[in-house]
Amino acid sequence: MATVLDALIRPALRMIGQLGPGRGAGPAELVDALGVLNRMLDAWSTERLNVYTIRPDVYNLIAGQQTYTIGPGGDFNAPRPVRIEEANLRPALNPDQRVPLEVKSGLDWSRQNLPPVTSTMPGTLYYDAQAPLGNIRLWPVPLYADQLELFTWQQLGQFNAVSDTVALPPGYADAIASNLACKLAPEWGRPIRPDVYQMAVDSKARIQSLNTPALTMTPDSFGLKGRGFSILTG
Repeated sequence: MATVLDALIRPALRMIGQLGPGRGAGPAELVDALGVLNRMLDAWSTERLNVYTIRPDVYNLIAGQQTYTIGPGGDFNAPRPVRIEEANLRPALNPDQRVPLEVKSGLDWSRQNLPPVTSTMPGTLYYDAQAPLGNIRLWPVPLYADQLELFTWQQLGQFNAVSDTVALPPGYADAIASNLACKLAPEWGRPIRPDVYQMAVDSKARIQSLNTPALTMTPDSFGLKGRGFSILTG
């Protein structure tokens, strides 16, 4: 399996002319390149079309508890998600059943009237993406120890050293290396070649096209709710 150096950093350095015959990258250059790489991946994780997996996980709730932390060492001991895409309640008496929860934005959550009431099951969820632990809040407060199923964006992995191994989906190594070259070039006073810039744009567009959510068309998508439609008359 390839390393960060071989799969990502060395190709990026070659693209900007930092490597040549008989010349390798020095330790300081590698440290700088690794830092730029990690910052770039961190930024990519905030863009939905760069996220290649929406991971489902199931967590156990505690009866009467409204707020849960999520992240390493939190109530839900898992990687802290960038965003919660969807959420379901799985009742303890029937764990095969899924009851969708409405995932509220911060603005919607702040505007709704939230009296301290309990219910057999919550109807809404708000994710406050603090760091290092995010906070998940449910309303109404659940009465039972049901399960919570979350579908979350997962951050693109950060690397600790250039010797770390790389396991990426198809297309990502090319996109990361070429975009890393465009990040490194101005920092080191190198010109960005037009072909490298175009490679960065095209390769990123390809992975984003793969990650574009599929649209589900319904009759109401055409504003037809409550009306009939004839293919002959329009």
